[in-house]
Amino acid sequence: MKYLIDESQFDRLVFKYLDMQNFFHLEDEGDILFWPSEIHWRERLSYAIISTHRKSNDCFISCYLLEEISNFFSISLDESLYLVASWVENKFDITVGEPYSDCGAG
Repeated sequence: MKYLIDESQFDRLVFKYLDMQNFFHLEDEGDILFWPSEIHWRERLSYAIISTHRKSNDCFISCYLLEEISNFFSISLDESLYLVASWVENKFDITVGEPYSDCGAG
């Protein structure tokens, strides 16, 4: 059976998925950094998977996260990039300029 959902419903579904990941985040002088968990941050097990800078409106999203979303929802890396950037905008009420990543999306 196939279901038809509109774009805004799909966006909300991805946003809910991202909310459920329960990322650990820190806000530092207007910048917001996300890690998969607090342990990843404390033990320096990984770099931030999302990094936003309010002054420049930059938003870096790691390839790791983009590939996870792209594979889970069967969407392109570019679509994943813009959905994650939109989620960050909505979650923190900030404006994100052109998002970028380390895997060529964007």
